[in-house]
Amino acid sequence: MAARSPSAAHRLSLGQPSSAPSFALPTLSGGAAPTGKGPAPSGSQPVTQHALHLAAPAPKLVDAHALSLLTTETHALLRASASHCIQQTAELSKTLARTNLRRDDMNATAPDIEFETAVRMEAVGFHVGANIAQRLAGLRPPLTSTLDVLKFICKELWTTVWEKQVDNLRTNHRGVYVLQDNAFKPLLRMSTPSGQAETARQAKSHLAYPIGIVRGALAQMGVPATVVAETSQLPQCVFHIKTTGS
Repeated sequence: MAARSPSAAHRLSLGQPSSAPSFALPTLSGGAAPTGKGPAPSGSQPVTQHALHLAAPAPKLVDAHALSLLTTETHALLRASASHCIQQTAELSKTLARTNLRRDDMNATAPDIEFETAVRMEAVGFHVGANIAQRLAGLRPPLTSTLDVLKFICKELWTTVWEKQVDNLRTNHRGVYVLQDNAFKPLLRMSTPSGQAETARQAKSHLAYPIGIVRGALAQMGVPATVVAETSQLPQCVFHIKTTGS
């Protein structure tokens, strides 16, 4: 392939033949570049570097592992936040009890902390999934059926977020869908010294964020649903989706 001349910038659209178009952006140093069809307009101005940057901004790149590391730290942070809030509620309950304004005991138990953490992680994932679906859906024609939306989730969303498609999609054609990923990326590197069963149990608390992503993407595309994820053997993960009203 012949190298392009750096003195003139050409703007090509997808699907256009490889031959040079009949127009070109002006160079930075002088007037407009010749178009091959008559002289350039006399009133043309040189294009500045700032204008070129606005027309074709440089891409902003992020390390591929940054999101995984951030998600792990977010889970730990929200767990600490949930524990703190439950402790504050318990202290308030004790204070009310001393003033004879008794309310139910609310000690910070492990299940309470895990539940509150899951709620917060799912809320974060919901916001992320809705925004990703909005960006992806804008690049294609509207989807006309719920099954098409689920296929979009299995292909486009999964590839964008977790770099692979879903391995298996099943449905009973009554609003219930089962998505199976045999190598779910968030679970690939999880391990504990307590064995596979304990690792799978602890991994469930990290599935709230992916659940939120899937639920948020579905809601953004007009398919509100209940989403449940489970894993019994890492890194396999199964998502059960039941659309609202089915």
